[in-house]
Amino acid sequence: MQETIQLNQTESENDIGFMYQLAYCSVLTQQLGDADVQAIVDHAQKSNVANNITGLLMIEQGLVIQWLEGKKSDVRKLWAKLQEDPRHHCLVELLHRDFADTRLFPDWSMQRTTREEMLEIVHGARKQAESSEPSPWAGAIGTMCLLIDPEYARTYGAALLNQGGAVAAPSAAAV
Repeated sequence: MQETIQLNQTESENDIGFMYQLAYCSVLTQQLGDADVQAIVDHAQKSNVANNITGLLMIEQGLVIQWLEGKKSDVRKLWAKLQEDPRHHCLVELLHRDFADTRLFPDWSMQRTTREEMLEIVHGARKQAESSEPSPWAGAIGTMCLLIDPEYARTYGAALLNQGGAVAAPSAAAV
C-alpha cells in the first residue's frame, strides 16, 4: 500500500466516543485512468487531513468502495459532496455508524487499496464480526464481500437459489 499523509492531531480523547463511520459503493460514469484515480486520492488526502477524516478507497473496474470515518458533521458534509460528484452514480450507503469506539484506519487520511487488499480487509472484518457479539457492520461487510469477491457472490447466489431466496449470507469460513 502507498504511504499516506499524517493527520492533524486535533482530535481529543473526548471526541473518540463521537466517531462516525460511513461506507458506500458507487459506479463510475466513465472509466478513469490510473493518473485520474491518483489525483482523486491525492486531493482526498489533503482535504481529509484538514477535516480529520480517515478511511480507504478502492476504485477498480468502474466500482468505487470507500470507507470514511471522523466527526459526524465532517463525514456527512463530505458524503453530501460525494453524492453531487458527476464522476459516479448509483451511490449506495452501505453503513453508517454513530459513536464508534475507535477509528479503523487512524493513520490513513485516504488510503488507496486494490481489490485484493480490500478483499483481505473485508474478509478479516467479516471473520471478526462473526466471532463476536452481533455486529452492526455485518450487513455492510456482507454487501462489500458481494461487490468485490466473485466467488463469494456465486456462493451467496447459489445459496439463495437453493433456499428459495430466504437465506443469510454465507459465513466467512465458507468463502
